Amino acid sequence: MYLMVDVVGNHMGVPQDYNYSTVVPFNNPSYYHSCKYCPHDDPDQQCWIEDFSNQTQVELCQLDGLPDLDQSNPFVANTLVSWVKQLIANFSIDGLRVDTVAEVHPDFWTSFQQAAGIYAVGEVFNGDVNYVSPYQHVLTSLLNYPLYFPISTSFMQRQSMFALSQQLKANNAAFKDVTVLGVFADNHDNPRSLSIRNDQILYKAELTFTLMTQGIPIIYYGTEQGALCASLLYCLCECVTLTYHTMCSAMWLQHTLVPTRLTIDCHCGCLASRPIPHCTHSFRRYRLFRAMMSSRVA
Repeated sequence: MYLMVDVVGNHMGVPQDYNYSTVVPFNNPSYYHSCKYCPHDDPDQQCWIEDFSNQTQVELCQLDGLPDLDQSNPFVANTLVSWVKQLIANFSIDGLRVDTVAEVHPDFWTSFQQAAGIYAVGEVFNGDVNYVSPYQHVLTSLLNYPLYFPISTSFMQRQSMFALSQQLKANNAAFKDVTVLGVFADNHDNPRSLSIRNDQILYKAELTFTLMTQGIPIIYYGTEQGALCASLLYCLCECVTLTYHTMCSAMWLQHTLVPTRLTIDCHCGCLASRPIPHCTHSFRRYRLFRAMMSSRVA
């Protein structure tokens, strides 16, 4: 078993009345971005990112009101870099999931990755491959959000498989290494697949694609149980109260597919993939061939 830890370098939690003196070691307002470049229209959301297409806002303003660290401040940058290095050493951590990557200037992540010295998969919550892919030059890997959206629309929303095939081609052209990207069907920040369409056949097809396509498959807690949560709050919390079933269909499917994945060359960059016709997607990896339709797995 490998240990991965979710880390944040962009922001801190909200202290009472934004009293930074209680936030150690970043206990001075100078360690945070000011509101100079941020919207001021809504008194309840001053300093918040309002326009996610404005990269200045994305990097210098607050995400949902969370105090935004200023990584251009040497104390902030050096403290975060030293912290992650020590964290990894203390707990023998094998990999990192790095939160809110696009909200920090890429230069910081270069030093952060060098200090970590291990696999780090970053979250860039955006479906544009041309926006996401450059961040793989500063981190080992990224969550494959450009593929997540066509996975969802092709399977659970039963739209054309053509977009899925086209995105795979675009990913191969844009990313430095698609084989290390984190591939997922749903997660804690988005509606779970079965809340979009409660169809177990489509769900199995979606999970099959996720587990067998290029990249490193990520199954978020609750996915293996068929979590139905649709809102962000429940996507974070519902699985705590789930009755855990070891023989449910999604769990059984994963127990079947994971050993199969291990028998093929998982790191091979070769993926023959095509939609035939728009409701069907087929792909071949090494000796494995899979064909999926919008209503069943063949």
